[in-house]
Amino acid sequence: MLAIDEKFLELNWCFANMGFKSLPKSLSSPLFVAWVAIAVSVTQMVISFPLLTSFYTAPDLMVSGSGSALKAKLSNGTYTLKNTGRGNATNVELGLNVRLGDRVVVMPAVANVITTDKEPILFDHARIEFSRLLPGETVTILVIGNKEGIIGSPLMQMLEGAKSSIPSVSYLRSDQGQGQVKQTINDYP
Repeated sequence: MLAIDEKFLELNWCFANMGFKSLPKSLSSPLFVAWVAIAVSVTQMVISFPLLTSFYTAPDLMVSGSGSALKAKLSNGTYTLKNTGRGNATNVELGLNVRLGDRVVVMPAVANVITTDKEPILFDHARIEFSRLLPGETVTILVIGNKEGIIGSPLMQMLEGAKSSIPSVSYLRSDQGQGQVKQTINDYP
């Protein structure tokens, strides 16, 4: 009890030197100190809760791969879609720009829906939908071309300035947000 009284006297001296009269005795009681500690702990928990939950329950989607160069006679592309996060990714959508007549294959045969444009003009757009990707799940997407979708020279000149490839990834998203896209261009003809 002597140590508490000495601390109380030091605190009173500090308050007196700062212009305050005196610290009330009730503020130095152990019950008050315990309530202040609980309030600080609850505040810290409320502030850090969103950070912790997003770390432990958020998915992290990433698609990487490469598509063939624009001048290639036969288009092909290989892409890997991964969920490297700690939570399930729901309603995942991957958009691919492909040449007319290209075929899109998903391996392994995870439940998915592949939709293409009904009336494509210059390119076809394939949208692959997954209802759920579990943490650590990896899916490979193959784009297999045919010779029907060769790009004409006026369109090729326009696209070469943009340094693009066909097939290419246009977007990756889920209910939890956007995913990362890392793609390269295969330079072989």
